[in-house]
Amino acid sequence: MKLKRILRGIIHFCLTGTVLIHAQEDNGEYSKYDSIPSFENIQLALAENPESSDLYYYLALRNLEKGNVQQAFVSIIDALKHVQKVETNPQKYSDFLGDDKENYSNCVHLLDLKMEQEAYDGFLNLLEKYPHSPEILFNLSVIDANRGEYALFFERLYHAAHYNFPCKEYKRIVGAIHVLLGDIKEAEILFGGILEEDNDFSPAYVWLGKMRLMEQKFDEALFLLRKAIKINPDDYVAHVTLARITMELGQFTEAEKLAKETIELNKTYWEGHHALALIYLNMDRFSESIERFKEVIVLRPNEIDPLADLANAYQIKGMYDEAIGVYKSIIHLQPELFQAYSNIADLYAATGNFKLASENLEKALILNPDSALLHYNFGMVSKKLLDFEKAKLHLKRAVALDSTYIDAYMALYYLYKNDLNNQKEAEHYQTMIELLDRQ
Repeated sequence: MKLKRILRGIIHFCLTGTVLIHAQEDNGEYSKYDSIPSFENIQLALAENPESSDLYYYLALRNLEKGNVQQAFVSIIDALKHVQKVETNPQKYSDFLGDDKENYSNCVHLLDLKMEQEAYDGFLNLLEKYPHSPEILFNLSVIDANRGEYALFFERLYHAAHYNFPCKEYKRIVGAIHVLLGDIKEAEILFGGILEEDNDFSPAYVWLGKMRLMEQKFDEALFLLRKAIKINPDDYVAHVTLARITMELGQFTEAEKLAKETIELNKTYWEGHHALALIYLNMDRFSESIERFKEVIVLRPNEIDPLADLANAYQIKGMYDEAIGVYKSIIHLQPELFQAYSNIADLYAATGNFKLASENLEKALILNPDSALLHYNFGMVSKKLLDFEKAKLHLKRAVALDSTYIDAYMALYYLYKNDLNNQKEAEHYQTMIELLDRQ
């Protein structure tokens, strides 16, 4: 039996690539925030003081801690909007002393050479001397975000925002967060403003290209990304985004070439490997796809998206046990992701283990009780387990949530058609099927 699949629907796009936002494990990472108010107390305080940037910042951290990552990004944007500029003057590059200007430039150069850890260490050393430097804070925050260290990213971005220091990097970061949250209009304003200041700032073209890709305006996206590459031929983010567009257009050979170019430009950039794995998957080169997904997971072990794609590749190859193992890893990382329980239930049903399929669908429904698809799948699994009353209950809930759900009506009709005491029910469902068939 194969259940109807539920799309993962996971959020894409962060700062310099298509970075998946995910809940981090509780490994003590948030211990330094133990002194901030509880989630409930923050909400109560905000009702009294809705202009407090600190309260929104604390709310962002608590949302991260609870795994509400998208809401955490909403809260950090609210915090940035309400920031009051401090009187302390920012420590600008022109204020750096002795060899520190050269050291800062070397760190930037190390980033250009994709030597991220060396650059990060150098920026940290400089931050000890210049704790009020927005430029250092912005550079560190971008690296934090690319590593998935969102608590540190929020901390440094929020700190930097307190200084009255206009900076393209700050606008780029905030614009990227607006894209993540689907606020395209606000992002357009920010990136457009950057290009008015500097028409050769390639990251702005990359982000505008990504936005056009999200809108499926492929010609505009291609133009913008090629413009970015013309300005900066080593822009690996532009290359990987072009790879994704050409993949969407079915130009797999060109997409493969672009993804490999991305990897050549930055071998540790996990999105390049991820794009190549997806391209191989679309080309039915499953073994190569699986091996490439494994490389992605080595680079980013806590990212949900490549794990889910690996599970999908295993499932297509009929390697159900391996796919189930991957979904268990996803559930360990993000136990509130209902799609993972739904998809693992699909795998258990495909192997005839309807009891475990039922248990996982029950968990999915606790997390998402108003999904007609989940109720339909639970109904069909209950039918396989000969629990006909439970099957009827969930199938009826499915049609209550979606009155056009013809498959659920058909399942109900066959459950009732041989029941002599409920012929009116059977007739009702048959009528609904006929009405929907005419539409």
